[in-house]
Amino acid sequence: MSPFKIVFSDIDGTFLKSDHSVSEAVKDAARKVIAKGVPVILVSGRMPSAIRLIQNEAGFKAPFISYSGALTSDADGKTLGSIGLNRETALKIKRYAERFYPDIECCTYSEDRWITDDDTTPAVNAERKIIKKDPEKGKPSELLSPEDTVHKLLCIGDPERLDALRLDLIPQFPECRIYKSQPRYLEVMSKDACKSAAAELLCEKLGIRREEVLAFGDNYNDADLLEFAGTGVAMGNAPDDVKSSADEIADTNDNDGTAKILKRVFDV
Repeated sequence: MSPFKIVFSDIDGTFLKSDHSVSEAVKDAARKVIAKGVPVILVSGRMPSAIRLIQNEAGFKAPFISYSGALTSDADGKTLGSIGLNRETALKIKRYAERFYPDIECCTYSEDRWITDDDTTPAVNAERKIIKKDPEKGKPSELLSPEDTVHKLLCIGDPERLDALRLDLIPQFPECRIYKSQPRYLEVMSKDACKSAAAELLCEKLGIRREEVLAFGDNYNDADLLEFAGTGVAMGNAPDDVKSSADEIADTNDNDGTAKILKRVFDV
């Protein structure tokens, strides 16, 4: 019998192949693990509806974690935990980016809303294709109320320009976690929001101990989740720094690394 009572899996580069599809092997393994009474929790920087779309494609229903830990939801989408920026802080960051880095696209995410000034740019169109959802066009200062929580700002642009923006923002906004999730993606969130904190919250609600957690990830924003888990598994496609945070290395996402570990650990 497996010692694990819950599985957390990052999505892009882990649960999905590089073409953003879910392989039949991963679908089959996840469903069989869930059938044994072990929930498979998808954890991602994506918005809630984009995660639920992947759950539907994979053929299962379970709680999930959006915005890299900023928003935790139950299987029906009800909020279990929310950690974000207030609207004014988010607007200050966005105004700074617009003033000094006008070539960078800055998107705003609140609950299940994706807001962008221009919904026709190549960056927005590429994101739309990946998450299969259209953004709201407009200003977050007008579309969001002062009480609304901003769960994430996503800045999309040239990698070197994003590096410069990150270095500018860090000293100005110490209350924020500012990191690159991909070379062309810079994410800005509350410093208190991370995947491990959301995983811990869910485990507490379900009465699951840390040593009973199995987690998968492939990138830098997965490192804290892999360290939190009783057993953290880094994908074969992960950077070496991320692999050093893990207890085990899987095959790559394109070679069904997640499915292979699940099948072995749970005998499915």
